[in-house]
Amino acid sequence: MILEFKNCFLIENEAEIAASEKFSSFDIEYKSNPKVFEVNESFLSLISKIGENDVWFLKYQIQGFQPRYLRNTDKTDIEKFNSECINDFSLVDDEDECRLSLSITKNESSNRCVIYNEDKFFEFIDKIDFITFLDLLTIKLTQFNHFNFAPFESSNIEFSTRSISYNKTADNDGFIKPNLSGFVYFNNYGEYPFSPLDFHVTPPKKLSNSLVAKLESLELVFCLTSIFDITSLDKENGLSLNYKLNGYRSFDGSISVQNLPLDSRINYFRIFEWVYAEPSKIIDKLGLARNVLSLFLETGKLDISDKVYTSIQSAYKTYLKENLSRYIEVRGKIKDQLSGLTQKANSVTETYISGFQRSIFAFISFFVSIFVIRVLIKGDFENVFTRDATILSLGLLSLSVIYLIYSRILINKEKSRLLVRYGNLKKGFEDLLLAEDIERILDNDLQFNTEVEFIDRKVRMTTLLWVSSITALLVTIIILSNCLSWQPLFRWLH
Repeated sequence: MILEFKNCFLIENEAEIAASEKFSSFDIEYKSNPKVFEVNESFLSLISKIGENDVWFLKYQIQGFQPRYLRNTDKTDIEKFNSECINDFSLVDDEDECRLSLSITKNESSNRCVIYNEDKFFEFIDKIDFITFLDLLTIKLTQFNHFNFAPFESSNIEFSTRSISYNKTADNDGFIKPNLSGFVYFNNYGEYPFSPLDFHVTPPKKLSNSLVAKLESLELVFCLTSIFDITSLDKENGLSLNYKLNGYRSFDGSISVQNLPLDSRINYFRIFEWVYAEPSKIIDKLGLARNVLSLFLETGKLDISDKVYTSIQSAYKTYLKENLSRYIEVRGKIKDQLSGLTQKANSVTETYISGFQRSIFAFISFFVSIFVIRVLIKGDFENVFTRDATILSLGLLSLSVIYLIYSRILINKEKSRLLVRYGNLKKGFEDLLLAEDIERILDNDLQFNTEVEFIDRKVRMTTLLWVSSITALLVTIIILSNCLSWQPLFRWLH
């Protein structure tokens, strides 16, 4: 922009041009001895490239004269502006100072910020403190998911983070800022809800400018807030980080962001990426990383080497091996308890069947004994069941029916207890395993449900056989009894 401005108005001495740029504005001013300036086609071409919705105005003033303005809202007054400038110039002395300036106010309601001069913008970034820089970015990043710096002039600088891009097209549809507050306590999270990904520059090639340098410092700040137990930002005297880490040893302290060990940034970022890569393992990984970090950190220092990351990886492999043994042990216990429940279910069924067998066997034994005794005493097969024998037989049949009902009630209660114990079995292991993992081990209740269906089937068959046997014995008693007859029944039915 400076060079084009110089060429538009045929300015020979570039040293007489002063320029400055901020997030919100760009200003350029030329001072010289009295000289006439006219808005020409070159200037119109220049301002046509200014960012969309950015507002500009041109100011021309000779010492002692009223300033002349040309704004982007009144470009039709170009001839009037040129005429006034020429008229003022015709009335000046050689010693009078002449000033020509261009001011551009950037559109702050957009996620795109035009950089009209990289050098001046980087000078501004270098001069402001970290808290001012962070607050400026926060205004944009809380309003938009992505913020883009767009150089006005051709630039060979190109980079991006998950939330910020420079000289690149914004492409971040669907990006949701991660919420880390559930795993660490960062006192300023409500004000600065960021993660290291918001400031991690890619590609990772070395870029030496103040913007990248400040982004890398913020990346390290938010790496530490994402890993350490307790952190907070102190805004007095620039920006400093208060921190506390609890591992095998505890560390706490405070360090100025300006004094953070940037050589350790990549190592901390690798740890952050590894910890938060798998949501289901964050708590385990975070605890392990803190333990290892506490062994390497020195009091009052946050420097770490790449050996720390390697040590964390090694420790995690050991942790996984120990957990694998524990997992196999827990899995075996679940299988054993399921097997115990299956055996219990089978024993309940066998008890029910045994009750049926004993009941029927007892009655058949009684039936046969009466029959044999009667034959041996009288020597014939007539009137085998006397009145007394019939009443006794019917009493035994009634006891068998009562025992059948009692056995069914008992087995239903045992089945209910079995279902409750199975539910408690699953709940009992939820502190050690994920619910999905427990379901997978139990094959989504397939084995248990199969056993329950088998019990139900055997109970139904045994009950049917029991009822059939009682019915058959009752019919036999009626036929053989000398005091019972079907005739009253037929008459009643009739």
